[in-house]
Order: sequence, then C-alpha cells, then structure tokens
Amino acid sequence: MDTNRYCKGCGYCLNELEGPTCPECGRSFDPSDPRTFVRRAPGSNAQKYVGVFTSVLVGSTLLWILIAFRGLFSVLLITPVVIAAAIAALGRRRAHWKLWESVLLVCPFYAWYALTFAFPSAKSLSNLVVEALIISWLVPVAVLSRVVLGREQSTGMITLSVVVAVILAVASVFALVPPLPE
Repeated sequence: MDTNRYCKGCGYCLNELEGPTCPECGRSFDPSDPRTFVRRAPGSNAQKYVGVFTSVLVGSTLLWILIAFRGLFSVLLITPVVIAAAIAALGRRRAHWKLWESVLLVCPFYAWYALTFAFPSAKSLSNLVVEALIISWLVPVAVLSRVVLGREQSTGMITLSVVVAVILAVASVFALVPPLPE
C-alpha cells in the first residue's frame, strides 16, 4: 500500500512531518484520515497537457505582440504582463495557482481581438494603440484580484469570476472608447 501523503491544497509531500499542518500552504491534515490528504503526487497527464497548451498560448501571444508591434509600443504592452507574472509568482502560496489559470495573462487580449475582428469598421488604427494599452493593464489587476481572493472560496470559481469580470471590462473599454482619428 502507498504510504505517501500529499497536501490537497498545494501538493507538498506530508511524509515525516512533525505537525498536522502543511508547511507550504498552512492547510491542516490528519495523518490517520485519508480524506484530508491525497496519496498520489499531483501532476497528472491532463495537467501536463493543459500546462503545455497554456504555455504555448501565453508564449505565442507575447511573441505576436513583439512581432506585430515593434519597438517601444511592444514594451509598453508586455510590461503589464511581466508585472502580472511577478504578482502571480509572489502570491503563489496564497493563491494556490492551477496551471490553467495562467489564461488570466492573455484573456483580455483575446477578448479584445475577438471584439475588434467582430466589429472591424467600428474602430481605427489609433484605437488599436489606445485600447491595447488600456486593456494590457487589466492583466495585472486580474492577477492581483485572483491572489487577494486566493483563499476565500474555491479557486476555480474565483478564477472564472475574474475572467468574466475581465471580459466585461474589455467589452466596456471597447464600447466606451470612441473611434479615434488616424
């Protein structure tokens, strides 16, 4: 029989601990109650595929921004994403990130792209610059929201709520910023 125990919250190995609390995330467990921990180390094949897909999605988005917007503008667009990545890394213990949640880094851009392509005659090239800069700052706000709310409820529901809020904010920016002269 497998005697390994792993934290249900963060996956930390709980074998040979002195106390009934995970040192990584602070979640309590009872060594004699298998419902308070898991026997298999986290990281199933499905999680690995989601991780690869998410990494490709985030990486291709950043690469597309660098190629499409050369120079200072690309730096201005990527800076908030880098700040968001730092917030996510610093808040990882509080937030208990799942790999698929890194979609928060690119969700605002894809929502905005969808609106831009759905209504191509509604905006000018000047809107491309202004709206992209505004929307890029939604990324660190979304990640910070996720970190702050990290332990309040189910992390999946928190992330889903933040994604919906970000998409609504993107739609608001798209609707409220008038067509700008070129």
